[in-house]
Amino acid sequence: MEGASDGARARVPEDRLAAEVALLAAKSDVREELDRLAAHLDAARTMLTDDAPIGRRLEFLTQEFGRESNTLGAKAGTLGLTRLSLDLKAAVERLREQAANVE
Repeated sequence: MEGASDGARARVPEDRLAAEVALLAAKSDVREELDRLAAHLDAARTMLTDDAPIGRRLEFLTQEFGRESNTLGAKAGTLGLTRLSLDLKAAVERLREQAANVE
């Protein structure tokens, strides 16, 4: 059984390798989540300057903030990013609790 112990490597087809690299890059790209968070922040700022009742709308936005923070956490590739993600989730939870008390 020569070959198994002489350091032979398995060959991965280039197209398969390219597909895996593209998938990994897509999974680690957080631009879409950051863009959505920015849009949600803009909506919240606008809502807070509006005279209309905002309770339900603010609760809905906090759900969206939560979704984006969860996705960012899932994509975090370093301990530092994981910690930031947890901080963001905690802030979103505090906002959600406050939004529940807004009429």
